[in-house]
Amino acid sequence: MAKLPQRPINVLLLLSFQEQPPPDEEMVALHDECRSKGEAYFATTRNISALDRGSEVAFYADGQEGGRLMATAEFCEFTRFDSVAGAKILEEHKLYGSGHPARIRGFIRLRHLELARQRAAISSLNGVVASRRILTSATILDMGTAASVYYVKAANGDAVTDAEVITLLAAKCAELEDKYRDTRSRWEADRSKARELSERIRDLGELHQELQSRSPRVTGFGGRHKHVRSLGEGLLASVLPNIRLLKDSLEMVIENYYRSRKLMDDLRSLNDDPLLRLRRTTAKALQGVKGWFEIRFGDNLGRLYYRSCVGEGNPFVEVLISHKDEQTKDIRYLQARP
Repeated sequence: MAKLPQRPINVLLLLSFQEQPPPDEEMVALHDECRSKGEAYFATTRNISALDRGSEVAFYADGQEGGRLMATAEFCEFTRFDSVAGAKILEEHKLYGSGHPARIRGFIRLRHLELARQRAAISSLNGVVASRRILTSATILDMGTAASVYYVKAANGDAVTDAEVITLLAAKCAELEDKYRDTRSRWEADRSKARELSERIRDLGELHQELQSRSPRVTGFGGRHKHVRSLGEGLLASVLPNIRLLKDSLEMVIENYYRSRKLMDDLRSLNDDPLLRLRRTTAKALQGVKGWFEIRFGDNLGRLYYRSCVGEGNPFVEVLISHKDEQTKDIRYLQARP
């Protein structure tokens, strides 16, 4: 019996309405670029270099779209984000030049991108996944919301061969290995930043305590203590560039909470996620002030209030660090901010 030729593998990618740009706007922009230039680059958080030229890349959305198929395109090549070519693509890209998805891994060069008709179902791809099930919204739901799903075309109900199953699984494994390496690298970098922040804030706190013991009449950060504040501001600007401390937050940290590891971890997390895409289980909405959130720390009387802001196209987080006893005054202060 003749050996059946192995069909190319394809991929279905998830677009999230929690990210920028919104999926519907993103697909329309890439579609228009394909029509005008013959190709377009899609920024992805997944390394899908296992695909061959000519394979299908399909897109579906979460949230309000409820798993609707949004577009299909022809795969040309994958370019890593951290390469010279990737940097050039980002620099010249009209859609992603001023911002791109968090944790981007690279760009997919696409051709013949076609927008799906309204209410198009994922089953219209005629795909079969590694489990030999037909690719549908229900299949994806059973797998858990999948950022990427690899499949082969089986329009006539053809059986998927063992070789094709292995190829599909290998493609997913290669992608996950790349994602794991990236996650580990970021985790190690974050841990290093957190350690540096904790150590240097602790040094400033101990310096402040020493100055207080030498000059007990000097309170706050006036006079001889100004250089402590200057050192703290310089530290935060270098280690936490996306954090904007309000009012007397820096003084509160250095005078009272310079040993709080939780506070330092929360500040680092906010700095790394200024658009607040990640859900924070320790935070709750601050009552009486729309758009602000509250985290408790230290002796459970410490308060960290924060909100996401965008200035000149760059996201940052406004933060007020205070104490429970000052909450009424703090809420009035935050309510008065534009």
